Amino acid sequence: MSLLRKKKGQAATEFLMTYGWAILSLGIVIAALVTVFSWKPADAIADSCTFMDSFTCIDAKLNESSVINMSLKNIVGSQINVTKISCKVDNETSDKTMSVSVASGETFYADCNLTKTYFLGEKIRVGVSIQFLKEGRSFPVTSEANVIATVS
Repeated sequence: MSLLRKKKGQAATEFLMTYGWAILSLGIVIAALVTVFSWKPADAIADSCTFMDSFTCIDAKLNESSVINMSLKNIVGSQINVTKISCKVDNETSDKTMSVSVASGETFYADCNLTKTYFLGEKIRVGVSIQFLKEGRSFPVTSEANVIATVS
């Protein structure tokens, strides 16, 4: 009888150990999934400001007041007169008329006021379009950029 009791005790111990390891493994998998899916893909995208031509973007920041401030360098090779800046986020477009004379290689500042409210830490993609006149020319040239900024 003592041998039968030992076999039952061993079976119960093996049963508990097997299910214990299974439950522990399941808990680790659930913890890993929660960790992975609480991470936002937008966190992996770095802030950037890239013009196709005409300008080098030195800095771009979006503040909680929904104003995007950009520091830009003229790389056209001649003096220009910046006449208009447009910013587009989703279906919202903001235009600003200006008259800023910028020498070749000089840095200037431009901003756009967006009407939508953004929250601290939110990552926004803004399409920026700058219209300017080259020195001695009467037709406008447009340069476009994509700006990805985190609201700060």
